[in-house]
Amino acid sequence: MEELQEDTLEQEVHHALQYLYDPTELRKNRLLSLLTIDGGHSPLTQLRRTLTDAIEALKPDSQVPPEAQAWRIYSILTYRFVERLSQRDVANDLCLSVRQLRRDEHAAIRVLIHHLRHRYGASLEAAVASSPAPLNATERSQELEWLRQTLSSETMDLRAVIAAAVSTAAPLTTASGVRVEIQVPRDLPTAVGQTVTTRQAILNLLSTAAPAVPGGQIEISVTELHRAIELTLRARDEAGTLLPVTPQLTKILAMSRQLVELGGGALCVPAALETCEVTFRFPTAAAQQFTVLIVDDNADTLQLFCRYLAGTRFEPVPVSVPGKVLGWAQDVAPDVIVLDVMLPNIDGWELLGRIREHPTTRGVPTMICTILPQEKLALALGADAFLQKPFTREALLASLTALVDPADPCEPAES
Repeated sequence: MEELQEDTLEQEVHHALQYLYDPTELRKNRLLSLLTIDGGHSPLTQLRRTLTDAIEALKPDSQVPPEAQAWRIYSILTYRFVERLSQRDVANDLCLSVRQLRRDEHAAIRVLIHHLRHRYGASLEAAVASSPAPLNATERSQELEWLRQTLSSETMDLRAVIAAAVSTAAPLTTASGVRVEIQVPRDLPTAVGQTVTTRQAILNLLSTAAPAVPGGQIEISVTELHRAIELTLRARDEAGTLLPVTPQLTKILAMSRQLVELGGGALCVPAALETCEVTFRFPTAAAQQFTVLIVDDNADTLQLFCRYLAGTRFEPVPVSVPGKVLGWAQDVAPDVIVLDVMLPNIDGWELLGRIREHPTTRGVPTMICTILPQEKLALALGADAFLQKPFTREALLASLTALVDPADPCEPAES
């Protein structure tokens, strides 16, 4: 019986980790009943924070050697479930086979369960034996707040985002006999936003409008503006009349506005909107693209930087030879320099001094990124920011965003 209980507990924890960012699946998890506590958070948000906090609590002290098993456990849990990297990517980063990673992943989850047992005791097993807790009325705002904390702006292919939303809504539009007409310029520049939330915002409008205009048409058109892109959606009935705004549609518009604003976009609608004709606006990638010169002699670390920054507004330029930094800086004119400390042939602190003195780079924000716990020293020697290894994708993006746009990293485009 104890073995069955342990297996069941592991299944529930693994399920919660797998679907950490999927509200529909996460609602099914029995661990939710453990978290019916005060604090202004829904069980969904509380469960996510409980698991991510528990993972963070397993982070070894900076004095623990990087090759220690404790670091492997922490890295696997962070990269696989918080960062959502594939098993193959994590295996490559940790120099493991995929088979070995799977074994280590199960072991890491058991370590996490041990930590949760210590925190919750017998109530953890009681939660697994019960049904999920009901969600409270403030779930929507709490879900949005969680997304705001965990998702970052990225470059988007709007053509692909629209196609995915239309494909998902196809059963509803087909059942209602609604045609969906899409007009997108052939050479559309890349937009900046948040792919997941933008797709959901469009899907919200499609799934609400389609049943309201049976036999009608939904038009999606995209227009390129100066340093911005507009996406306009219109819903018409069989006679070609625009769909009137209903209380239900008003609620959906409010939700869609919140979703697109999470990635730095905006939903532009008149104050006295009467018909379903709404416009999303996103800045173009060219308007918000930043070059990041990354100096590190470890090829795996440079690869990790490049993967973390792929699809974001930060364009990585990896440099593995420290002596070539100033030359590269003159060629690419970086907006940010990320500098390791433990470098061959030259001390990272000395290189930081050269960067601060050279006319090409002295005004460029520089971030020290090292395994050494030397934040105070880095800032005292002229660095603008400090990031300790190992780091998460969110921590890297947050640090870079603070350097290039410290006032308001997610200010939406003006409507």
